[in-house]
Amino acid sequence: CKTVEAVIEKIKETVMKRRIRLLEFFKDYDKLKSGRILKSNFKRALDLSGLNLTVDEIDLLAKRYQSDQDSVFYHHFNDEIESIFTVKELEKSPTAQVVQYKIMPAWLKNNLSKPIQEVYNSAMEHLARFVKTRRMQLYPMFEDYDKCRNGTVTYLNSDEYYRYYL
Repeated sequence: CKTVEAVIEKIKETVMKRRIRLLEFFKDYDKLKSGRILKSNFKRALDLSGLNLTVDEIDLLAKRYQSDQDSVFYHHFNDEIESIFTVKELEKSPTAQVVQYKIMPAWLKNNLSKPIQEVYNSAMEHLARFVKTRRMQLYPMFEDYDKCRNGTVTYLNSDEYYRYYL
């Protein structure tokens, strides 16, 4: 993730999937209930939350919500993340339109660069010709690895893969 918006979207998806309440991780570091904590405590709280953020991503967030040299407004950060569940102060404007947050499907996020997309398309065309000329059926080859019998293979060991194709 290179932008703050992308990092925030990543956090929102994780929080939505795992139903994490980030505020609980920050409260312990804010003894005065001011809505601010030290940057080091902000980083520690994000690590404890289990969001699996990189150091660069945490630094981007700390810069965006920075209050002064050493502290971060964690309440503003938490409000933005919690917006996926509810609209803050909705009771003050009960006629407001509320839009439900939806996680973008993973397959929509897979954007390849143009040269890599061309390589991918070429490889898929080559594979399609290979399968068509040899009249192969690919489904039976993967049936043994479909543990749940639902038409998906989650992980295929390279040794198992080469057993079929070499």
